[in-house]
Amino acid sequence: LAAFGRVLSRNSRQESVCIGSPYAGRDEAGTRHVVGYFVNILAMVIEVEAAQSSSLGANDLLLLETRGTVLGAFEHSGVPFHRVVEALKVERDASRTPVFQAMLVLQDGIEENDEDGLAHDDSKKKGTAAKFELTLFTVYSSRSGGLVGTLTYNVDLFDAVTAGRWSEQFCMIM
Repeated sequence: LAAFGRVLSRNSRQESVCIGSPYAGRDEAGTRHVVGYFVNILAMVIEVEAAQSSSLGANDLLLLETRGTVLGAFEHSGVPFHRVVEALKVERDASRTPVFQAMLVLQDGIEENDEDGLAHDDSKKKGTAAKFELTLFTVYSSRSGGLVGTLTYNVDLFDAVTAGRWSEQFCMIM
């Protein structure tokens, strides 16, 4: 999340970025084995610029602050996303999602068989529409001992060269 936030901040020239991430929502012992859809979207603001000016070290402080942001989001994970949108009084626009436009999906416990690294995906090639402006899908690969992933993007906003550059930046930071 911190690395993705840094890439987004660097390329958007924004000091902070808001990234959405799905959360399984199965914290209660009684819901762990219940069939059903419990996923909620957590919106997390990553303050990249504040970490740049720290004497602790930009990367260390960014990781610490991002950890705090994630833990805070977990504490409020029971609040449905539509309630967050209502509370923030976000003006609705059919052309974009409210609150955040970038999504990070970190899947755990799934074996990845694709090539190691990060690919970027022009969603029109597969005949699907990007749900967000950018979505980084990642999964842990036991074969490589690290993350592998795909960056999906809205082709009306970004081109393959830009997405490829962002994928490379993410891999360098990781």
